Amino acid sequence: MWVLVTLAEETRLRLQRLRSLVRAQEYFDVGASARFRAVDRRLTWQASRAAMLVIGFGAPLHIVILTILHPADFAYIALVDGALGAAAAVAWWSLGGALRHWPEPVAFVMSLAVGAAAMLLAVSGPHLVALSVGYLILIPPVVALVLPWRSQVEGRWLAFYGVSVMVFFATVGPDGWLAPADRRDLIFALLVSLAGAFTGHVLVFRRQVRSFAQVQALGKLQRRETRQWAELQRVHRSLEVTARTDELTGTGNRKKLDEDLRTARGRLARTGGRFGLLEIDLDHFKTINDTFGHVAGDEILRRVSRALLDAVRSDDAVYRYGGEEFLVLLGNVAGGVLGAGERVREAVEDLGLVHPANLPFERVTVSVGACMIGPADLAASNDEWFSRVDIALYQAKAEGRNRVAVAQPTAAIVEVRPRRAKTAPVASRPSLHYLP
Repeated sequence: MWVLVTLAEETRLRLQRLRSLVRAQEYFDVGASARFRAVDRRLTWQASRAAMLVIGFGAPLHIVILTILHPADFAYIALVDGALGAAAAVAWWSLGGALRHWPEPVAFVMSLAVGAAAMLLAVSGPHLVALSVGYLILIPPVVALVLPWRSQVEGRWLAFYGVSVMVFFATVGPDGWLAPADRRDLIFALLVSLAGAFTGHVLVFRRQVRSFAQVQALGKLQRRETRQWAELQRVHRSLEVTARTDELTGTGNRKKLDEDLRTARGRLARTGGRFGLLEIDLDHFKTINDTFGHVAGDEILRRVSRALLDAVRSDDAVYRYGGEEFLVLLGNVAGGVLGAGERVREAVEDLGLVHPANLPFERVTVSVGACMIGPADLAASNDEWFSRVDIALYQAKAEGRNRVAVAQPTAAIVEVRPRRAKTAPVASRPSLHYLP
């Protein structure tokens, strides 16, 4: 009993898998299956042309064989088989041109015509019944194995053909031709042939679905790999940017500065042009941290860095050089380093950030040291360039802060445009509300 239950359950599962296989709509619905539909259409077209060619050449051979066996029926046999061969030749020619994109309907009609020709030959006399019956029973599996039809076309053809032939077996011809028992046997044999044809189609279809599933799985793996590669590239670019960006201010860091200076040095050696350096230091910044705290100091640095980024040109770059020190690499020095230094100084001063300890300005200001780098400075190291701009920055601080000083090629310092103090109301005591 247990064996029967197990066998029944296994049979049920097999039928369920078969039903899901036959209903495998993903083979037709998924976008990637268009590739398989195109392949099936091409295979159907090629198989249909080959089948028409076989019918066209087979019809004369069939006429010869039947005429040898039954010479009295030559005219009738030649008429039926000749018409079938001519139709197959026309179909073969049409499939090479106008009907190239509709091979399934042509093969559908012509395969039914073969069955109809066999039935016509059967009614020509009792001596042809046995031969025609063999043709009628063998046609379904041959068609199923030769023509790679879709399931819908295969099912419709089998149903139409099966009903037509069963009706023929049951009704056509005098009673003396086929006994009732023979008719039942022939109908049963036809049903077996139809079942075999459908099974053959399902097996071929199963192989196609498996191939499609494998290709679809490979496509998914490829798409996932592409997404992962894109994500890896994005993370890599993000890390590249992060590794060269100051986390607090969003400006370049020392690593980015060293790389850009190497690029600038190479361009200087190739073209003989010039570029500028600005070193910017917030005046009395330590008192902001001591008075308002490091959170407020960080906010000041962020606000100042944004002002610097807005003040420089597109081919300039801003870097955080130290705690409250910034360095600007000027790619375009057509207006001179003095004008660039004044722009960034005024941009910070115009923020109006209250700084009571920065007298006499009482707001956040910066001192700027500037220098021009030309071909004559190629022999100097980066540290020597920084030393020159440092000297200019110290000179600006020594002269009262909130100003720009430019280092000359001889390392002599010339102070330029001392700023008149801009006063702001001084709070009676330090307050966290120091921002305007």
